[in-house]
Amino acid sequence: NVSGFEHEIDPHKIDVLFTTIPNTFSIQNETIFISPYFDDTSDGDILNILEKIKLSKRHEYFKNNFNNYFDENLFFVNPQVSNEIDAINLLVDAMESIDNVPSSFREAVMKRERAASTAFFEVAIPHSVEANAYKSSVAVIVSKNGIKWGNNHVKVVLLVAMNEVQRHEFKM
Repeated sequence: NVSGFEHEIDPHKIDVLFTTIPNTFSIQNETIFISPYFDDTSDGDILNILEKIKLSKRHEYFKNNFNNYFDENLFFVNPQVSNEIDAINLLVDAMESIDNVPSSFREAVMKRERAASTAFFEVAIPHSVEANAYKSSVAVIVSKNGIKWGNNHVKVVLLVAMNEVQRHEFKM
């Protein structure tokens, strides 16, 4: 006689059910049967499933919180900037004006940019070498005519400010 606690399980709070009893009951999410004779293959399968769930949850969280990283005060269309230094200064000034970053943020972004250009094709994604922002956020420039960025000419700049506590949200 087998008894269980199926009635105590809320299927909406389960990502995956691991069981040694086949066809116990069904839930909307994945149910994985684990053989009572656990082996290395089972171990690998479980790790793969857990990694898939972890990645899915991160994507879902990021998608649901995407707008939290943007502020209308951090958007600029066709600003009068001639190069990457002007662009970074404009965006850092805007971030500082709404208290998203400390005064040390500007130099940390410039240090990263001096190490290697963050421009790729027509997009630049400058960022600090540290997760030193008060609030994770993204400042944006869209330039119809483009901005000279080292050896590139970019039309979109995304300045990313990362907070140490929120850093995990960007790890995909």
